[in-house]
Amino acid sequence: MVHPLVSLGHSIYRILFRGGSPQRIHYSNRGLLLAMASFVLLSIVAQRYAFGSGVIQIGVFLLTLLAGLYVGLALLTRKVPRERLRVTQLAIVWILAATQLLLVLCAPVLHLFDLHSRGVRSGLGIAVSGIALLGIYNCLRFALASKDRKAGLYCLGWAISLAAFYSILIRMLEIVFS
Repeated sequence: MVHPLVSLGHSIYRILFRGGSPQRIHYSNRGLLLAMASFVLLSIVAQRYAFGSGVIQIGVFLLTLLAGLYVGLALLTRKVPRERLRVTQLAIVWILAATQLLLVLCAPVLHLFDLHSRGVRSGLGIAVSGIALLGIYNCLRFALASKDRKAGLYCLGWAISLAAFYSILIRMLEIVFS
């Protein structure tokens, strides 16, 4: 018998790197709560130790991603059947948690080799964000049951919106606290 975490990890791997669909991930309320809790906890640890972020930056990061996820899924409710949307939501949260786990695993290497320069951290963030967007793109292809172009445009628009929202919030906080 295969352990559930091994099965989940294999499903996430298939979505991220082989273009698979999230159909193998079975939705449950408990699974969604576990995925959200894992994502939040791993995000806090990853942002703190991989990027050296403070409490405010971590809060803005979580606010941006969770609000963006909520709004993005709310916009899909009119176009996607409920069962596909539920599975897609769960898969996206697990993908975000997995990418945060990747950052947590990379953090000791950054500290070990004293690679805490801004360029290395930015490169790592861009690489992990690219992996997450690839997984989200594959999930959207499944959810929309559409061509690659439409899912790609949705994913790109979502990523640009989140980056702009994060930048605006950080800039406003810098103005307030400077």
